[in-house]
Amino acid sequence: MESESSSAANGRTTWTPPMDHLFIELMVEQVVNRQLLDGQFSKTAWANIVTKFKESFGPSFNKKVSRNCMKTLKKIFNGVSSLRGTSGFGWNDTKEIVTAPDDVWKKHIE
Repeated sequence: MESESSSAANGRTTWTPPMDHLFIELMVEQVVNRQLLDGQFSKTAWANIVTKFKESFGPSFNKKVSRNCMKTLKKIFNGVSSLRGTSGFGWNDTKEIVTAPDDVWKKHIE
């Protein structure tokens, strides 16, 4: 097992970059296998994702934890996409971060 899940006292799962990468790979695999129906993963897709994720990161992962991760990743993706589409913002391929001059950030934050 590569890593055991870690949960804070409040029961929240702490996700690591390797977990994110595997989760994204598993979702892509389900899309390739035509298990994304009308923008939603099928029950079979979720079962496959959870089973394979547990093999690498332990038994504490379930569909609910996986769906919450997907929601979080969507929020991050939408935020980054929004910034990248805004005038003055760019992308650093090496660091994989949104970039902008200080004055652009200041204006955006205001």
